[in-house]
Amino acid sequence: MNLRLKLLLIFITASLAAFTFFGFIAYDTAQSANLKNELDLLASVAPSIADAIGDDLEKKQKWNPVLEGADGISTDHRLYLFVADQHGAVISAPDLPELRQVFEQLHTTPDTRTGSLSHNASLYLWARAEVPKTNYQAVLISPSRGSAAYTFFREMGVSLIVTAMIVLWFASWGAMYVANLFEKVDEQKNILRHRALHDELTSLPNRALLNDRLQQIITSAERESASFALCFIDLNRFKEVNDTLGHHCGDELLLEVSRRLQNNLRKSDTVARIGGDEFALVLCRVDLAEAKVIAEKLMQCVELPVEIHGHKLHVTGSLGIALFPDHGADVETLLQKADVAMYAAKRSGTQIETYRHEFEVFSRDKLALTNDLHDAIHNNQLELYYQPKYHLATKTVVGAEALLRWKHPSVGYIPPATFVQIAEHTGLIRSLTKWVLQQAFCDYAHIAKHAQPLNMAINLSAHNLQDPDLEAELAALLEQWKVCAQHITLELTESAVVFNPAQTKQLLTRLTTRGFRISVDDFGTGYSTLTNLRRLPISEIKIDRSFVDNMVRDPGDASIVRATIGLGKALGLDVVAEGVETQEVLDALQAAGCETIQGYFIGKPMPLATFLVWRDTFNNKISEQHSQRA
Repeated sequence: MNLRLKLLLIFITASLAAFTFFGFIAYDTAQSANLKNELDLLASVAPSIADAIGDDLEKKQKWNPVLEGADGISTDHRLYLFVADQHGAVISAPDLPELRQVFEQLHTTPDTRTGSLSHNASLYLWARAEVPKTNYQAVLISPSRGSAAYTFFREMGVSLIVTAMIVLWFASWGAMYVANLFEKVDEQKNILRHRALHDELTSLPNRALLNDRLQQIITSAERESASFALCFIDLNRFKEVNDTLGHHCGDELLLEVSRRLQNNLRKSDTVARIGGDEFALVLCRVDLAEAKVIAEKLMQCVELPVEIHGHKLHVTGSLGIALFPDHGADVETLLQKADVAMYAAKRSGTQIETYRHEFEVFSRDKLALTNDLHDAIHNNQLELYYQPKYHLATKTVVGAEALLRWKHPSVGYIPPATFVQIAEHTGLIRSLTKWVLQQAFCDYAHIAKHAQPLNMAINLSAHNLQDPDLEAELAALLEQWKVCAQHITLELTESAVVFNPAQTKQLLTRLTTRGFRISVDDFGTGYSTLTNLRRLPISEIKIDRSFVDNMVRDPGDASIVRATIGLGKALGLDVVAEGVETQEVLDALQAAGCETIQGYFIGKPMPLATFLVWRDTFNNKISEQHSQRA
């Protein structure tokens, strides 16, 4: 039964109850009014009849004829006269046994002048009057002329019926109006409830509803000893769509992705939007192998081309999987593990990753390091070390790579991989890079002022390439420190180069136009292709130390090194070998045609002042060796 019908029945029932109550009062009032009117009429007639009887007795001096004449007086055949003496003995009465019985009952109230009584289910009215100058009483008895119901309907019934109809009409109208108000209120409540628990754009469950459903699923899984998977999906290059095509196109893309996810999930599964371009999936009753199969299918659907306003978009995504109960037994832990796995997939470019402990960027200690790193950046507690680059042909130090070091006041030196990863994950990477660039340009200006200039390499990450202010900051540093851009090499990892290639190419092209040299670090470990090397404005590639270190023991690594050196020369690129730690490796690189090396065999990373002293000493040592050979 809907709300409208319920309220209509309630209002009509209440109206009928009120009508019945007031009708009963009206009926009782009509009954009382009827009796009172008839009694008043009877009481007014009785003295006149008594006076008439008295006059006749006085004139005729005989009362029997008068009484006989009075026998059965009835003006309308419904008014009957009884004459009795002071003892109640009947002198004259109509020949009606029932009325005589009524008359006999009147002696129970000898002092009452008018009244009514019931006899054999009939109502009788009566009135007494003394006959003047006699000891007689005249008693008039009359059956009630009309029933109380008749009087009620005659005098009040029509009005009450009309009133009832009006009241029922108002009740029906009022019920409809109130029902409409309630429905509007319920509708608003439902809208607010939906907005509180669903994403406004896609109408998918939001984080709040996801948490609630996760708790229910965990309770059910614990009871049934079942497992389920929580997956996080993050779209790659979504910001580029918003920035290039506008937010309306970005919204259309999100709607299409949400539809694809919904259409490819089972009814028992849940898909939610938990952030700008982040979605969460709950895959019920699956093990890890099944979750991976479903995840691969979903990612294939997500990455199909999307046609939006005439633009064909190819969007990729990164997906992280956390399994209950293997990776977490509560909502917060599962959410955190799935998020960690998703970021691991994004960093590695593997598309799908299952949570592993080594993916953890944060622990309690690392969370504390985040605050300390923030303070270290703003309080200038970091330091740049410089590792030399050595040119084999000229036997000179031709450059140095700026390497960031952080000596924590209580922990000591912290590996750069640790705090750089924290910086990237917390958003501190921009401040950290800004500090590195400022300090490196300052150090280079100092080197150029006190010694022969050399080339300085500065490392950048993929996050830096997405910073719209990077180019302007580099231009400002060139102007501030009067540094020639040709003496600065910007080192990027392979994954940074291939991430968002169109935007990266535009940025690198503008930087090389200013004079900066671009180097691809850790070459051979990432995803660079001949196409990337050919189309990007790259000046240098650096062979990863994992290949260099094993080239004298592993023919396969030696082949990779030689092939890389040959590729670099064919493309007109400088080739730098990292991780050179022995004379044997140096000789092998020189035999392979490598021109520049970097590693502990030449020099370890060192503070600027130490590096300047070391360079002078090293150059003097090389000069002496040349002199002795000469």
